[in-house]
Amino acid sequence: MKSKDFQIIDIWVGHFRSREALNEYLKETYDDDDRPISQLAADVGESMYDHDFLEHSFNNALDHPLEVRLANHSFSASYAEAAQTAFDATPTGHFNTVLLVWGPQFRQPVSINNNDYWLHYLGRFPCNPDA
Repeated sequence: MKSKDFQIIDIWVGHFRSREALNEYLKETYDDDDRPISQLAADVGESMYDHDFLEHSFNNALDHPLEVRLANHSFSASYAEAAQTAFDATPTGHFNTVLLVWGPQFRQPVSINNNDYWLHYLGRFPCNPDA
């Protein structure tokens, strides 16, 4: 992987019933047909993405702002402040999930609302892998 692969990042915050539900959502299945590899891929209208460019975390703590939750993710010093600003501009309520995807894995990233989970798309941000 080259550092240029990490120059942009898509970020979502969301809510899942449990860590297991999040893991099931991201679970990849490879078949011979053209079905999406995961529910995430299906929800964003893609059939495939490179899971090496995806990070996620699950935390039910109510008192941790997004910027703090991003601190343990790769290269977060370069995008955490901008992501926090975007989050503050569109309050979503309690979230327990952070999903990050580097590079242009998804052509049109969107917010996702389902009866069992939701993911609010904060946006695409510049990322500095040297940060």
